[in-house]
Amino acid sequence: MFKLYQLLKKHKKKLSMYNHTKGVLIITLFLCVFSNICISMILFSDIKFPHENNILYKYLFDMLNLVFILISFILLQWTKFLVKEAYVILSVGLFLWGCSVLTTIYNDVSIQPIWVSLWIYNVFKTIGILLLLTGIIIAIKKTNKQCNYFKMLATIDDLTELPNRRYFYDELRKHENKMLLFLMIDIDDFKKINDKYGHEEGDRILHCFGKVLLNYKCENIFSARLGGDEFSAFIISNDKQKAVIFAEYLLNEITKIIVKDENHMTLSIGIAYKSPVESNKIGLQRADKALYKAKSNNRNRFEWE
Repeated sequence: MFKLYQLLKKHKKKLSMYNHTKGVLIITLFLCVFSNICISMILFSDIKFPHENNILYKYLFDMLNLVFILISFILLQWTKFLVKEAYVILSVGLFLWGCSVLTTIYNDVSIQPIWVSLWIYNVFKTIGILLLLTGIIIAIKKTNKQCNYFKMLATIDDLTELPNRRYFYDELRKHENKMLLFLMIDIDDFKKINDKYGHEEGDRILHCFGKVLLNYKCENIFSARLGGDEFSAFIISNDKQKAVIFAEYLLNEITKIIVKDENHMTLSIGIAYKSPVESNKIGLQRADKALYKAKSNNRNRFEWE
């Protein structure tokens, strides 16, 4: 078996090599800029009238552009959140743009051949900017995808694949001024099953019941796991028969989940409604009272409040 410390050691070695490569690249770029400044100043000393045609000012602004690109490149190397594709494309784009600026700097102090001063400058700059735009678009898309993934992790219960408590109450707030039917659902004697058969069997039962709720195909019903063996649902409707049909479906489907000793599971369900002028909190409280009524009446049933 591959042990954890071996995996960490391997990852640390790769990370160290990766950072070493970045460091060498950055130092090389610094040396290039420094040598460029030295060479440019030497060549500038041979120009008798550097202020004519604003040559000196153009040179200084081009140097500022090169320094800006260099700083941007260095910051990019230390960025941790970018995906690999965006990082590579942005790095190449900045590098080509920097090469184009370097070409025009040399052209400021010493006239270069037309294929250097015109073609290399324009081609490298155009490709570099296009790559930068492409890298930014990829980075935004990947970041949005990661944000959506983390949002899903924060709102979905991984065991049952149902919405969790936070998602349930967030969704419920959107329907504050509507007629709603509430269901509070508990798996009967779930703690005894956990104690007798272990949490692995309990998790299996929760997962199976989550599938039961997910497989119910009906509009305007939102189900969630609130925690433990406690589930809840609300129906956006004034038709009480929809709640009855849903509850009967759950009571029937839960019997198909068999425990190890071939005993089937049962549910206790509390149903309540609330009018548009009442708060959702009142509806949930009524459903909770109905749930305890179902438990006190020997479970395996639904009750109204």
